[in-house]
Amino acid sequence: MNYDQTAIRSTAIAALTTAVQHEHDFAGWLADALAAVAARHGSSYALIAGRPGSWEASLVTQLVRGTIGWDDEHLDPVFAHGISLREPAGPADVDLEEVE
Repeated sequence: MNYDQTAIRSTAIAALTTAVQHEHDFAGWLADALAAVAARHGSSYALIAGRPGSWEASLVTQLVRGTIGWDDEHLDPVFAHGISLREPAGPADVDLEEVE
């Protein structure tokens, strides 16, 4: 398989941009998305394996482990399928003044 870093980065930026525009809790959405990737790879360490001592890795670790636990104890296979454990935004979460 050929890996095109530029194309992958562009796709990721487009997906993140869309999520920022539509997700009320973008940080929670991002944590769930990273947890899903970690679940697909079997551990949260897989997300930072390339540079485990970097400041970026430290922040990714904090975000993901806040969702799945510090020892991956909540790294459930359900995350691997992209299913969120957070409650979706409902009508009570909508600011009606913004809709008008």
